[in-house]
Amino acid sequence: MLPARSAFRPETVVSLLPRISILERLNAESLVLRLVGEDIKLQGHAINVGTDLLEVSLPSLASFFADTFDRGFGHPCGLSMLMDKVLVTGGWTRVHMLAVPFRGSTDQAPHFLVACCHEVTRHYLLDSAKITQHMPISARWLDLGYGVPGDLADRTFERPRT
Repeated sequence: MLPARSAFRPETVVSLLPRISILERLNAESLVLRLVGEDIKLQGHAINVGTDLLEVSLPSLASFFADTFDRGFGHPCGLSMLMDKVLVTGGWTRVHMLAVPFRGSTDQAPHFLVACCHEVTRHYLLDSAKITQHMPISARWLDLGYGVPGDLADRTFERPRT
């Protein structure tokens, strides 16, 4: 059985809190942020606690997130993803995200994702960080003891030509 969201203790990862977000799945069309670290906001996200990630994301990213997280919520497995974020100024940053599922207090199925994002490379000034495009590079499913279904194969994405 997956641990309940209440098992996640932020005080045990204080140094990582600026990079951590918690998403709650209210339904298939709604991923609401319950915690947003300050480093995530500095990466160009105009998001706060209570924001529905699918409503504020670019349409292509919203459908990618909806599909990816829907698959992850359908089977208890972790996700490791690498993506580039392109900024209005032409700058960009490469981000690695690791997400693991938690269940609600009464649910057995995954209901929350706790994600930690880390900037691998930064090519922008912090005051110019407004994201215009997300470009996923790769996604890998992580077995947390429940296996990974065959239809959740690792994915590598075509890079757009510039």
